[in-house]
Amino acid sequence: MKRCLSVILTIALIFMFTACTNPKGQQDGTTASSEVSEAGSNEQAGGLVTNNDTNAKKSNANNDNTNNVNANNAAGQNTPAQNRPSSSRQQPGSSSNNKEKERQLEAGNSAFLDINQAAQATGQIADTIYQAWYFAIYESKDYTDYSSLLTRYCRKTGLGSNDVTSAVDALLSTMGYEPGNDLHRCALLRTNSGAVDVVISIYTAKGWFDSIGDSLESAQENISSLSKDYDEYTDRETLRLYYSEAWAYYNFVLSPTGSFSTLENTINTYENNLRKYNNQLAFTYIF
Repeated sequence: MKRCLSVILTIALIFMFTACTNPKGQQDGTTASSEVSEAGSNEQAGGLVTNNDTNAKKSNANNDNTNNVNANNAAGQNTPAQNRPSSSRQQPGSSSNNKEKERQLEAGNSAFLDINQAAQATGQIADTIYQAWYFAIYESKDYTDYSSLLTRYCRKTGLGSNDVTSAVDALLSTMGYEPGNDLHRCALLRTNSGAVDVVISIYTAKGWFDSIGDSLESAQENISSLSKDYDEYTDRETLRLYYSEAWAYYNFVLSPTGSFSTLENTINTYENNLRKYNNQLAFTYIF
């Protein structure tokens, strides 16, 4: 019995010794190492995946940044183009500039037409004055009675006989003479100043001088509204010269001065200057 127990104990001790000296720990260590290795491998794999994901994200981010930069660059290129009017578009204020240019042209054209009208009317009065002055000097002495004198005077000046007689009597009255007296009438038409004053009186009564004055006043107002910024469109300076010449001519026929020998030259000088300015402005304005 004791022998059996001793054998059993010996066998148990052998198994225990074997268990202690069995390379199980190596197996466990191998397993642990394997696990660590696998875990490390997994971590590396995970790390690769993470790095790949990170790189992918960085790549995508870089692409996004590049796209954003390109988009920003494109936007930066387009923004000035949107803010700056292109050459095909009207510049800001160009519409108002065009309207102002049209207004200036219209004002200049109105002034041009007014001066034309005033100059033509003044020229007709000047011609009548010349004819009346010539008649008084060179023809009036050939007629002894008022009737024949009146007929010739009217034919020479183109004035109506009734208008002439009314003007003659009005002038005689202001001079203190009896109106209606044929002798006084003849005496008046035979003098230079009398024959010319009849012309001025008739055109004044018919409103010619008022009309000329109004036209010149209108022309002056329109010229004053013109700006030097539009000189190339309005020829403002030539308009001023044209107006000044017409104004001087108007004042001359309203109250002629000088002698008959200088009258023709004076009229011709005004007419030539007015014609010159008119021709220059005809390139800018319509008739």
